[in-house]
Amino acid sequence: MNSPSSDEREILSGLNRFARILDTRQWDSVAEVFADDLAFNYGDGREQSGIGALRQQFRQFLDVCGPSQHLLGSIVITVDGDTGISRAYVQARHQGAGTRSHLFFDSNGEYIDRWERRPEGWRVVRRDVNWLMHMGDPSVLQFAAPGTGSMTDTERLMAIAEIHALKARYFRTMDTKDWAGLEAVFAPDLVADFRDSSPERNEDLLTEGAAKYMAKLIPVLQNLVTVHHGHMPEIEITSETTATGIWAMEDKLWAPEGSPVPFKVLHGFGHYHETYVRLNGQWRIKTIRLTRLHVEAG
Repeated sequence: MNSPSSDEREILSGLNRFARILDTRQWDSVAEVFADDLAFNYGDGREQSGIGALRQQFRQFLDVCGPSQHLLGSIVITVDGDTGISRAYVQARHQGAGTRSHLFFDSNGEYIDRWERRPEGWRVVRRDVNWLMHMGDPSVLQFAAPGTGSMTDTERLMAIAEIHALKARYFRTMDTKDWAGLEAVFAPDLVADFRDSSPERNEDLLTEGAAKYMAKLIPVLQNLVTVHHGHMPEIEITSETTATGIWAMEDKLWAPEGSPVPFKVLHGFGHYHETYVRLNGQWRIKTIRLTRLHVEAG
């Protein structure tokens, strides 16, 4: 069995190798330091596992920035038989690529790694990262999640804010009977599916096309007083021109005497499930589906 001092040297060598793998973008060599079945939390609150996910964690930032340099220091290593723990401070400098080459973004924190002796040598089986400070321009690290192209974090946040405003217009224009404004929030090829909002799953509540949907909706709501509220949006930007969203919703409808609807007052709760598309620079609702949790009618 290796002596503790030689084990510590091997772990230290693994840490140094890791820094060079990042800065030289040798993604196939990540397995020289990390176990295939590792678990990790890279300081963003997400529990992830697997070496493929770890490679994606690295590449989503480093493949879109310019040169980088990861410096490790104040390293403490303890070994107990076939397991070990290392703690290392990290200073990571990133330079922007292309037109961002004059910009820099620095991250400072600590890597906390749990190691195991495997047949192929010492490997990290658990990594936790504590980021202590960031300095510079975060646009250097353009977030390139699968399907999002080169959107920066700022661009993604702006897209989410635009979708929030889009949905707000949906509620306002519906309740104020601004039918032209309401139709404008939809993509022309809208698919509106309200079948799950009816107990009998009425197939007539599935409509394709924004104009056809409005032609069905207006006669129903024209003489009603309505209040629609949306809450707690979960928006995911899936590309530069597409997104998905789920909104908790509450609506209340009052029908006048003689109305053909089967209620005088309806109070409902549920969720909107939606997809969005950016057309000519503007976000539009492409599909909308309503599911109900509870309805009070009388």
